[in-house]
Amino acid sequence: MSGAPDPVAICQALLDLASKVEQAEPGGGSNGAKISRAWTEGVAGRQVVLYVTYKHPWVAFPLGLRRQVDNDFTLAASGSLEERIAHDIYWRDIDVPVGEGAVYAVDPGGVHWWGEPPAGHIK
Repeated sequence: MSGAPDPVAICQALLDLASKVEQAEPGGGSNGAKISRAWTEGVAGRQVVLYVTYKHPWVAFPLGLRRQVDNDFTLAASGSLEERIAHDIYWRDIDVPVGEGAVYAVDPGGVHWWGEPPAGHIK
């Protein structure tokens, strides 16, 4: 998997970005999303898989995102590959709430996952 992004570095870049946004805009990003946790459980096939839990003020329950990372697509213009991927995840996936009627899998902790939740996290 040479040339693949480092999933741990993406998680750290995501947490760093969320912290910077919180400092610059108390209350969170433009929509107020706040990340609780970001982690990886490795690779699915040939793709990096990340998990993020967060609270979005437009949604009454905590959300979870499972995200496969495509290392050749990012809209961010600067930074390392991991920082650009983190930027896209924060501003395109987390900052924009999931639409009405979205289907979630709920884990025992009450997190509503869009995308598949981590193994063993479903009620």
